[in-house]
Amino acid sequence: MPKEKKDSFEKDFDLFSKLCEQKKLRLTPLRAAVWECLQKSKSPVGAYDIVKMLENTRLSAPPVSVYRTLDFLCENDFAHRLPESGSYVLCRSAGKKHAPVFLMCATCGEIEEIETEKVFKELKKAAGRFKIKSVSAVVQGVCAQCRK
Repeated sequence: MPKEKKDSFEKDFDLFSKLCEQKKLRLTPLRAAVWECLQKSKSPVGAYDIVKMLENTRLSAPPVSVYRTLDFLCENDFAHRLPESGSYVLCRSAGKKHAPVFLMCATCGEIEEIETEKVFKELKKAAGRFKIKSVSAVVQGVCAQCRK
């Protein structure tokens, strides 16, 4: 019997769980559910949005638990918090330390993460003795779909 091809969600989840295992991190049902909420969202979501998404599931959770879970995901490079809005997005370079820039559509809210290693190196050089703790940038524009 031929194996069914895994869809994008399953592949992403397999990578997420494999990275948790490699880092010796506990993948709880709530962590998996919050990760899934971020994975399924095309635009940034807040903790209360996630609480609402989980409301009618067996994993409904209070805001404090969702915030703790989001902190876990961010601390372990599985998600990013956008300081401007306090919302969260799933990391597209899971498990890697990096300095992403986010392209966000001002019309539909869709967000795309892009790698900026060269820009980050230049920024570190320009900063001189100032030690950069983290970098987060959101570039607003209009996506190709909304421009049509």
